Amino acid sequence: MRLYLSSIENKEKPKAILVKAISATILEELVDISMEEFAEEIAINGKTAVLAELTEHKLSKQTAIIGQELVMLDFDNIYTIEDLEADTFMLDNACFIYRTFSDRNSQVDKFRVVFHLDKLVTENYEIEHIYQELFKKYPQADSSVGQTSRLFFGSNSGYEVIDWVNRLDTTKLAEVR
Repeated sequence: MRLYLSSIENKEKPKAILVKAISATILEELVDISMEEFAEEIAINGKTAVLAELTEHKLSKQTAIIGQELVMLDFDNIYTIEDLEADTFMLDNACFIYRTFSDRNSQVDKFRVVFHLDKLVTENYEIEHIYQELFKKYPQADSSVGQTSRLFFGSNSGYEVIDWVNRLDTTKLAEVR
Protein backbone atom coordinates (compact mmCIF):
# COMPACT_ATOMS: atom_id res chain seq x y z
CA MET A 1 0.00 0.00 0.00
CA ARG A 2 1.22 3.46 -0.82
CA LEU A 3 0.33 6.30 1.52
CA TYR A 4 1.89 9.25 3.29
CA LEU A 5 3.26 8.57 6.76
CA SER A 6 4.83 11.31 8.83
CA SER A 7 8.20 10.48 10.38
CA ILE A 8 7.19 12.47 13.48
CA GLU A 9 6.36 10.15 16.37
CA ASN A 10 3.76 11.49 18.79
CA LYS A 11 3.10 10.66 22.44
CA GLU A 12 -0.16 12.67 22.49
CA LYS A 13 -2.57 14.17 19.98
CA PRO A 14 -0.57 16.81 18.13
CA LYS A 15 -1.22 20.44 19.06
CA ALA A 16 -1.94 22.99 16.32
CA ILE A 17 1.71 24.02 15.85
CA LEU A 18 2.78 20.39 15.37
CA VAL A 19 -0.15 19.72 13.03
CA LYS A 20 1.18 22.56 10.86
CA ALA A 21 4.64 20.95 10.83
CA ILE A 22 3.19 17.55 9.96
CA SER A 23 1.02 19.06 7.22
CA ALA A 24 4.02 20.87 5.75
CA THR A 25 6.19 17.73 5.54
CA ILE A 26 3.94 14.67 5.26
CA LEU A 27 3.59 14.85 1.47
CA GLU A 28 7.35 14.37 1.21
CA GLU A 29 7.01 11.05 3.07
CA LEU A 30 5.33 8.62 0.68
CA VAL A 31 5.83 5.02 1.80
CA ASP A 32 5.04 1.58 0.42
CA ILE A 33 3.99 -0.38 3.50
CA SER A 34 2.23 -3.57 4.56
CA MET A 35 -0.91 -3.51 6.69
CA GLU A 36 1.01 -4.96 9.65
CA GLU A 37 3.75 -2.31 9.35
CA PHE A 38 1.11 0.40 9.04
CA ALA A 39 -0.63 -0.79 12.23
CA GLU A 40 2.70 -0.63 14.09
CA GLU A 41 3.53 2.86 12.83
CA ILE A 42 0.13 4.43 13.46
CA ALA A 43 -0.99 2.61 16.63
CA ILE A 44 2.29 2.17 18.51
CA ASN A 45 4.63 4.87 17.18
CA GLY A 46 1.90 7.51 17.08
CA LYS A 47 2.58 8.60 13.52
CA THR A 48 0.17 10.53 11.32
CA ALA A 49 -1.04 9.30 7.93
CA VAL A 50 -2.77 10.49 4.79
CA LEU A 51 -4.34 7.39 3.23
CA ALA A 52 -4.35 8.46 -0.43
CA GLU A 53 -1.42 9.04 -2.76
CA LEU A 54 -2.12 12.48 -4.24
CA THR A 55 -1.36 13.87 -7.71
CA GLU A 56 -0.04 17.15 -6.25
CA HIS A 57 1.79 18.17 -3.07
CA LYS A 58 -1.31 19.91 -1.76
CA LEU A 59 -3.52 18.80 1.15
CA SER A 60 -6.86 19.82 -0.31
CA LYS A 61 -10.21 18.10 -0.89
CA GLN A 62 -9.86 19.09 -4.54
CA THR A 63 -6.47 17.40 -5.03
CA ALA A 64 -6.96 14.37 -7.25
CA ILE A 65 -5.67 11.03 -6.05
CA ILE A 66 -3.37 8.60 -7.78
CA GLY A 67 -4.75 5.84 -5.61
CA GLN A 68 -6.04 4.81 -2.21
CA GLU A 69 -6.33 1.34 -0.64
CA LEU A 70 -7.41 2.14 2.92
CA VAL A 71 -10.32 3.85 4.62
CA MET A 72 -10.87 4.42 8.33
CA LEU A 73 -13.92 5.03 10.47
CA ASP A 74 -13.63 7.10 13.62
CA PHE A 75 -15.88 6.30 16.59
CA ASP A 76 -16.02 8.42 19.71
CA ASN A 77 -19.46 8.17 21.19
CA ILE A 78 -22.27 5.60 21.11
CA TYR A 79 -20.63 2.73 19.19
CA THR A 80 -18.25 0.79 21.46
CA ILE A 81 -15.53 -1.79 20.96
CA GLU A 82 -17.95 -4.29 22.49
CA ASP A 83 -20.47 -3.37 19.76
CA LEU A 84 -17.78 -3.86 17.12
CA GLU A 85 -16.86 -7.30 18.49
CA ALA A 86 -20.49 -8.39 17.96
CA ASP A 87 -20.79 -6.78 14.49
CA THR A 88 -20.46 -9.32 11.66
CA PHE A 89 -19.87 -6.62 9.03
CA MET A 90 -16.87 -5.32 10.98
CA LEU A 91 -15.55 -8.80 11.69
CA ASP A 92 -15.86 -9.78 8.02
CA ASN A 93 -14.45 -6.57 6.51
CA ALA A 94 -12.14 -4.63 8.86
CA CYS A 95 -8.45 -5.38 9.42
CA PHE A 96 -7.65 -3.78 12.78
CA ILE A 97 -8.69 -1.15 15.28
CA TYR A 98 -6.72 1.21 17.46
CA ARG A 99 -7.70 3.49 20.31
CA THR A 100 -7.03 7.19 19.69
CA PHE A 101 -5.08 9.52 21.97
CA SER A 102 -8.45 10.97 23.08
CA ASP A 103 -9.46 7.57 24.50
CA ARG A 104 -7.00 7.78 27.41
CA ASN A 105 -9.13 9.86 29.77
CA SER A 106 -12.51 9.21 28.22
CA GLN A 107 -15.56 7.52 29.68
CA VAL A 108 -16.48 6.23 26.20
CA ASP A 109 -14.50 4.21 23.67
CA LYS A 110 -12.69 6.37 21.12
CA PHE A 111 -11.13 4.32 18.35
CA ARG A 112 -10.56 3.94 14.62
CA VAL A 113 -11.43 0.98 12.43
CA VAL A 114 -9.10 0.35 9.47
CA PHE A 115 -10.38 -1.25 6.26
CA HIS A 116 -8.24 -2.50 3.37
CA LEU A 117 -10.14 -2.02 0.11
CA ASP A 118 -10.32 -4.95 -2.31
CA LYS A 119 -8.72 -2.83 -5.05
CA LEU A 120 -6.77 0.35 -5.60
CA VAL A 121 -9.33 3.17 -5.97
CA THR A 122 -8.15 5.92 -8.32
CA GLU A 123 -10.97 8.47 -8.17
CA ASN A 124 -11.79 10.83 -5.30
CA TYR A 125 -15.53 10.48 -5.84
CA GLU A 126 -15.28 6.69 -5.38
CA ILE A 127 -13.57 7.12 -1.99
CA GLU A 128 -16.16 9.71 -0.99
CA HIS A 129 -18.93 7.31 -2.03
CA ILE A 130 -17.38 4.45 -0.02
CA TYR A 131 -17.32 6.70 3.04
CA GLN A 132 -20.92 7.85 2.47
CA GLU A 133 -22.09 4.24 2.30
CA LEU A 134 -20.16 3.41 5.49
CA PHE A 135 -21.67 6.47 7.23
CA LYS A 136 -25.15 5.23 6.25
CA LYS A 137 -24.33 1.89 7.84
CA TYR A 138 -22.63 3.52 10.86
CA PRO A 139 -24.28 6.89 11.59
CA GLN A 140 -22.39 6.85 14.93
CA ALA A 141 -19.09 7.31 13.04
CA ASP A 142 -17.53 10.77 12.75
CA SER A 143 -18.49 11.92 9.25
CA SER A 144 -15.64 14.45 9.06
CA VAL A 145 -13.13 11.75 8.05
CA GLY A 146 -14.34 11.17 4.48
CA GLN A 147 -11.79 13.28 2.58
CA THR A 148 -8.89 11.78 0.66
CA SER A 149 -6.45 14.40 1.98
CA ARG A 150 -7.38 14.05 5.67
CA LEU A 151 -4.71 13.64 8.34
CA PHE A 152 -5.28 10.61 10.56
CA PHE A 153 -3.45 10.85 13.87
CA GLY A 154 -2.09 7.69 15.41
CA SER A 155 -1.70 6.69 19.04
CA ASN A 156 0.54 4.72 21.37
CA SER A 157 -2.18 2.39 22.65
CA GLY A 158 -1.44 -0.51 20.34
CA TYR A 159 -3.90 -2.20 18.03
CA GLU A 160 -6.28 -5.12 18.00
CA VAL A 161 -6.23 -7.33 14.91
CA ILE A 162 -9.59 -8.26 13.47
CA ASP A 163 -8.21 -10.08 10.41
CA TRP A 164 -5.22 -8.97 8.32
CA VAL A 165 -6.64 -10.56 5.15
CA ASN A 166 -10.09 -8.93 5.27
CA ARG A 167 -10.96 -6.77 2.29
CA LEU A 168 -13.83 -4.31 1.98
CA ASP A 169 -15.76 -5.08 -1.22
CA THR A 170 -15.72 -1.83 -3.20
CA THR A 171 -18.14 -3.08 -5.85
CA LYS A 172 -20.93 -3.16 -3.28
CA LEU A 173 -20.03 0.20 -1.71
CA ALA A 174 -18.71 2.21 -4.66
CA GLU A 175 -21.34 1.61 -7.30
CA VAL A 176 -21.62 5.09 -8.73
CA ARG A 177 -25.18 6.01 -9.56
